Amino acid sequence: MSNPSSWPLSESALRVLVVPDLITRLKANPLSASLYITAIGYYPNARLHEMKRREHDDYILMYCAEGKGRVDFDSQLHQIGAGDVFILPPKQAHAYRADTEDPWTLYWCHFQGRNAQAFFNYIYLHAEQPLVCRIGDIDFLYWFKELMLVARETQNLENLIHGSNLLRQLLTRIERQNRKQCQSQSRLKHEVSLSIPKVQEFMRAHLNKPVTLEQLAKMCRCSKFHFSRQYHELTGKSPLKHFNEMKMEHACFLLEQTSFSVSEIGQQLGYDDALYFSRVFRKVYGLAPSVYRKSLLVSH
Repeated sequence: MSNPSSWPLSESALRVLVVPDLITRLKANPLSASLYITAIGYYPNARLHEMKRREHDDYILMYCAEGKGRVDFDSQLHQIGAGDVFILPPKQAHAYRADTEDPWTLYWCHFQGRNAQAFFNYIYLHAEQPLVCRIGDIDFLYWFKELMLVARETQNLENLIHGSNLLRQLLTRIERQNRKQCQSQSRLKHEVSLSIPKVQEFMRAHLNKPVTLEQLAKMCRCSKFHFSRQYHELTGKSPLKHFNEMKMEHACFLLEQTSFSVSEIGQQLGYDDALYFSRVFRKVYGLAPSVYRKSLLVSH
């Protein structure tokens, strides 16, 4: 069994460890051998809560009801917010901690069993499914609290067998939410993908004006956050950075093919301040527009 953190409990917090004798009996009983809890707890406003493990035996289910935190797992850092749930599999290094400014309120459960791996695979069936799932199931927290109450009562085999079945319901609820989330993201990614040519055409038509992320996201009928993330996944660039690069590409064309001054070119691209335009150009190409134009004359 993996030991939970030694975070000092407040009066309202809870940490329950199933005694070794009962774990042995749960493993042997046909009604619980497939899935059973080994520890469970509740850490409200868990300031300074943190944990780091190189290896562990249990599956660890964690639900953030309020606040924020972070999880470092599989060489990736995951930001955790209110409503997020995740499961850490055994025998893999991980670390997690509460946010210093807005510490999480955490419900957690360690579990094992013959079918624990099968449940984990069922939830995270495909590699692209995220570790962190946002739970929108209004009954999820109720079932978690019910499981805690069962474990908190006088520990006996009957109570913990009932807890095993409550845990099954929790895990299948997570699978349903994760599947819905992945389907929604897949649909959104498809919609954004179809809209990318239209978005980029809009960008090119408005090189002489400022364009906002809200305008571009509205064209894809999604939030700024989702549009920006999907655009970056599909193009390798953030939308506004890409738009800025389009402006600078057109600036290069005007510097090469026209006799407009740097100030006039900046105005044609929506920059009233010539110095600011020059700074933006330098940031993209590493030299000022005037120097870029002179370099063309030398090369010719």
